[in-house]
Amino acid sequence: MSRRMIIAIGAGVLVLALVVGGLLVWRMRATAPASEQPGGQSASNRPSNGSAPEGETPAPEGEEPVPVSRGCAERESAEACSDAERYAEAVAAKDAARCGDIGDAQARDLCVGAAAEAAADPSQCDRIGEDGIRTRCTERAVTAQGRAQGDPAVCAALGAEAAAACEGDVYAGYPSADRCTQLSGEQAVNCNAFFADIAPPAEPQPLTIPPASGDEDGDGLTNGQEIEMGTDPLNADTDGDGFSDGEEVKNGYNPLGPGRLETATP
Repeated sequence: MSRRMIIAIGAGVLVLALVVGGLLVWRMRATAPASEQPGGQSASNRPSNGSAPEGETPAPEGEEPVPVSRGCAERESAEACSDAERYAEAVAAKDAARCGDIGDAQARDLCVGAAAEAAADPSQCDRIGEDGIRTRCTERAVTAQGRAQGDPAVCAALGAEAAAACEGDVYAGYPSADRCTQLSGEQAVNCNAFFADIAPPAEPQPLTIPPASGDEDGDGLTNGQEIEMGTDPLNADTDGDGFSDGEEVKNGYNPLGPGRLETATP
């Protein structure tokens, strides 16, 4: 056998070996589990710094990360959130825009009012359609704004009676009567009169979100029930007819106006 033939046979064997090896590698990759594929999330290819992949929260060593808990605005289905959840999230975020997905119109307005007060931002009250609730929202938000700024002049945007109450709340946030010296004119007089008659708290009370199971206005309906129903959890008689919301519901009457509830029997 000539030397040239031996070289040709050797080259052919080498090419055949490379082809067979490539086929074996391809087959192994094609049948490997997804977690072992390049870019998979197996333990071996998690970030080397120990952090969890996006969408998961870090877990103690040896435990699997858990998915991040998402709020209503981040869930895939808005139907997964109740009106009470949306209400609580909007107030906690101080963002009336988050109230927009609440189904009941009056509950939505009440949510806007609570968020506006939490944010001390009267402009958020413009989202409210019902005049009475919008007025009450503005009064509370302006008062919260004046209290946050320590400036009773903010209260001048309200009517006389509401402005007086607003000023009182602002003065109640002052640490002592010494703060009145920074005011002038009628406001200084009112401030000194306030401290002469009332001992203010050492610190202003922080705004809190009432629990759904509580009954802030004592009308016999929980805060959560009132939010779902559209009544005001801070007003025992939402429609102002002289009967408490709880009493009307108990007897089958509509707490939001005249007439009986649709589910009530004559």
